[in-house]
Amino acid sequence: MKWFVDTRPVTQVNEFLGQPYFAHVMIINNSKYRDKESTANKVIALIEAYNLKGELVLGPIIGRWGDSPQPVVRPFPPKSGEMQHTTTRIASFVLQTKDSPEVEISSNGLPKELNIALKWPESSECYLFNNNSYGYTRFENPKMKLKSNNHKIRITLSGENVDDTELWFLLINKGKNKGFSINRLS
Repeated sequence: MKWFVDTRPVTQVNEFLGQPYFAHVMIINNSKYRDKESTANKVIALIEAYNLKGELVLGPIIGRWGDSPQPVVRPFPPKSGEMQHTTTRIASFVLQTKDSPEVEISSNGLPKELNIALKWPESSECYLFNNNSYGYTRFENPKMKLKSNNHKIRITLSGENVDDTELWFLLINKGKNKGFSINRLS
């Protein structure tokens, strides 16, 4: 598999929350063969954040693929008049979304977006981002807060037909009212 990097602010977000910045990496399966046998199957991404000294500060967390279903965050128990089996079905969807991080990356050269981090323009703080972020106000899971501006990010990919298994990036939080930069390290 071959990869490339892209960062940009998200363009479609809840109008009441505003528009956050997301740092993400685009993964491409650029096999020399464009056939079904070259498809990367059951691909999982684990993400870890290290300080610039190389010490692990957060993770590993299970990565969130940008085109995967968003988890449904639903209060329990069910609301008055709601049928119990409906709530159970929704709860199993939440678990399935959180616990089924595998994707297929076909060898057609089209990118798969892997979410890395999120920050809001009016804040200098940033957070690693995955499906577990959806249960928190503004997706800010306090357990995934990155406490400094610069981090080495290690992405470990595993799955069937996956050659490159470890990718390193430098994530730079540019501060309040600014986004991110993310660059591949050797």
